[in-house]
Amino acid sequence: MSILKEALFFSIFIIILFSSGCPKQKELTDRPLPPKSQLYMRVKMFNKFIRWQEYRRAKSLVLPDLQNQYMLKWVRERPNLRITAYSIQDVSLNKKKKNALILIVQKRYQLPSVIVRRIVFYQQWKAHKGLWFYEKDLKELAKNKIKTTPKIKTTPKIKTTPKIKTKTITK
Repeated sequence: MSILKEALFFSIFIIILFSSGCPKQKELTDRPLPPKSQLYMRVKMFNKFIRWQEYRRAKSLVLPDLQNQYMLKWVRERPNLRITAYSIQDVSLNKKKKNALILIVQKRYQLPSVIVRRIVFYQQWKAHKGLWFYEKDLKELAKNKIKTTPKIKTTPKIKTTPKIKTKTITK
């Protein structure tokens, strides 16, 4: 009789143990938004990889469904693009949609030209399975040429000293 009781308690214990550890479907889909610090770190890493043309490393930060399209875009369509600098200007979170807009400023040129341009655009990032992933670039906001050498004025304005009246004294 005691063996049956022990077997019954053991089976109840196993059922409770396994049923409490399994997440419900709602818990899988309603994950909390990953922290903003993680987003900033991943955005910085992604843009650094793009700047140094390390597209395979950057691919791991792209949404899994879009990784093949991403590789085609960067390897085939933009082989002559050179990014000289970038900065992350603003991070805007949308908690309801679980995405973020990142304002990026890049200084870049397209070979064979060597004219450096300042490009301002947004990157869209999406929270997926507890991590932030790059989704796409959004429309460029402005295109401005960056002056590589400052203009030097050849005729600077010179202030003249006031004329002083002098008298000559003779002896």
